[in-house]
Amino acid sequence: VKPNQYNLARRGVTPAFVEEVETVTDIDSRLVTKYHGYPDVRAYYGDLSAAGRGDAAGREKLNNAAVPLLEVHAVDDPIAPYEACLASAVGDTENVALLATQH
Repeated sequence: VKPNQYNLARRGVTPAFVEEVETVTDIDSRLVTKYHGYPDVRAYYGDLSAAGRGDAAGREKLNNAAVPLLEVHAVDDPIAPYEACLASAVGDTENVALLATQH
């Protein structure tokens, strides 16, 4: 945090704010989204995920992958549901491969 303290403070992330963090979602919603200018954690997760939010826009995002993309996802991931990776849509893309593991 020290090297980025100025940038964090400019975006409203103070040491007290950081100390209130208790979960991974807190880190993303309270720190990462603010630091990178996302309006909320849903927008951040949607942008970061290869398949967006697992909806029609996510399907379009997969279809538009311009370079080879390996999507790695655990079927039993407790944070990101497997359904969000759009496994059924991967076969319809030109540049996306899915590696799905059990754990």
